[in-house]
Amino acid sequence: MNPKMLTIDYSYRGHKIVSHDGLNYGYGLTHFFMPRLHFGGVIVGNSSDANDIAAIVSREFIDQVLKVSQDERPDWNQQFHDDVERDIEEEKKRVEDLKEELRSGGNGELEQKRSLSTYTGRYWNEGYKAMKVEITGNQLYIDASDRSMGFFLTFEHICDQTKYVVHLSDFVEGGDTQMAAEFVFEGAKVVKLGLKIEEDLDEMIWFDKVPQPFKMGTRSLVYLLTP
Repeated sequence: MNPKMLTIDYSYRGHKIVSHDGLNYGYGLTHFFMPRLHFGGVIVGNSSDANDIAAIVSREFIDQVLKVSQDERPDWNQQFHDDVERDIEEEKKRVEDLKEELRSGGNGELEQKRSLSTYTGRYWNEGYKAMKVEITGNQLYIDASDRSMGFFLTFEHICDQTKYVVHLSDFVEGGDTQMAAEFVFEGAKVVKLGLKIEEDLDEMIWFDKVPQPFKMGTRSLVYLLTP
């Protein structure tokens, strides 16, 4: 049997195994337990990728306790690498399908024609607080590194001046996770920004654009919509 590397409950050679992997900045781990044999362990490493290695080591420990001969043991290292390669290909397909879905729902206008300054400014969501859309390197960009699990978003226009894919890069570890984004216009002005930043939710997280201060002669009228 080839148990998945990330699981909480599976059977291996007739034995139930409870296992779970975890990670955070600077460390990764796995813990596992075999109830029938009263055997288990916690394996920790000082890298967020360490839980992958820890999962492989835990399988080797389990084979050792079960006295599985070397020629009968799965190649856990190879299986892990195969899983990684499969995940990479699945992610590529997910992104391709996402972009195709966004295009199919639009009117086919693929070129970014509106000035990027149309989209810039502060956006507000009660849960996620403020997001400031800026222009960096001729692209729309959000620096959200000011929160506990900071990140950066770079916008890639897909179609209709409203539909985008955002590239999320973690503040500490980098990376490139791609997800949908959408701007909503009322007339010539942007009023909302939707970000699909919660993969467990079907809907986007919506941010209202905060009106900017403007001047009338020598007087200023300021709209303050944030707490």
